[in-house]
Amino acid sequence: MSRRTDNACEMEWKHFGGGDYLVVAFSAAALSDVCLGLCMMKEQLLPSIELGSTSKKATLSICRQSGSAAVAEVRRASGRTTLRVGETDLEVLLHFFLRTIRDGSAEVDHVDVDAVAENGTATSVVLKFPAHAAPVSADEVRRRLGI
Repeated sequence: MSRRTDNACEMEWKHFGGGDYLVVAFSAAALSDVCLGLCMMKEQLLPSIELGSTSKKATLSICRQSGSAAVAEVRRASGRTTLRVGETDLEVLLHFFLRTIRDGSAEVDHVDVDAVAENGTATSVVLKFPAHAAPVSADEVRRRLGI
């Protein structure tokens, strides 16, 4: 059994530097449903969640990898992309979603999930959030880090 959320995001494959990567832009209305699905996956109550695009042209399926896989896997098929994440990636995503829901906006505008495509090449999945904190300047970063 899988959990499906329609109108959850918009997805687009982009090409950069000899490789492809996926950009997933979440809709604000779907964040809580996606977070609940990730929680259920972490607790092993669901094997996967399915996120339908707002354009109705694509679906993103997020599921757990078996074993202790360290790198996520991405598989593309006609209108369907599957992202298989390991335990660590799942925990990071869940933590980020929970904080975003708690705070009403994300700390940053996107989170990258490093992955391997089915042909063995490195790729990434960029998860973009609709509401996020304003970016900080390089000087502010140095100040915060005490550099």
